[in-house]
Amino acid sequence: MSREVRMKSLITLNSVWRGLFAAVLLVPGLAIPAGDAVPTTDDIARAAADAKRANVPLVLVFAQDHCDFCDRLDRDILNPSYSSGLFEGRAKVRRVMIDSYLNTRDFDGKPLDKDQLRSRFKVFVTPTVMVFDSKGTELVPSIIGIENAEFYSAYLDMAIDDARARLTHQ
Repeated sequence: MSREVRMKSLITLNSVWRGLFAAVLLVPGLAIPAGDAVPTTDDIARAAADAKRANVPLVLVFAQDHCDFCDRLDRDILNPSYSSGLFEGRAKVRRVMIDSYLNTRDFDGKPLDKDQLRSRFKVFVTPTVMVFDSKGTELVPSIIGIENAEFYSAYLDMAIDDARARLTHQ
């Protein structure tokens, strides 16, 4: 299947899922609890170990406080997908705050302060989504920013699918 056909199929399927999700939210008593959001981590090594056990790629969403684009990505794409189970069995998704005053443990377990974290992962714009294997090798190109929300879910789905294919060939 060509990349263009695959992209159109993913966009159509994603639109259907989003429509169903929105309809569910309109039904009283069926709103998704606030706790069903993409988890934030300061321990990438542990997140990578979880991904390795599940034999799935690790998706790291680099974000920061007071980032309207990060909030939009969470609200419109990541949290609904996470809470509905769309990532289940496909990827471990974790948010990493690049402006945290706490150190973040890297894949090798070494602590990184916020400047080292941004430098190590070359994160200059938020949100930045990167997909890794459990050893810290980036599997697909990063998704930087959120230019087009309509296509973002399809881009993310394709990145996860491509990363999963690469994992099986390692």
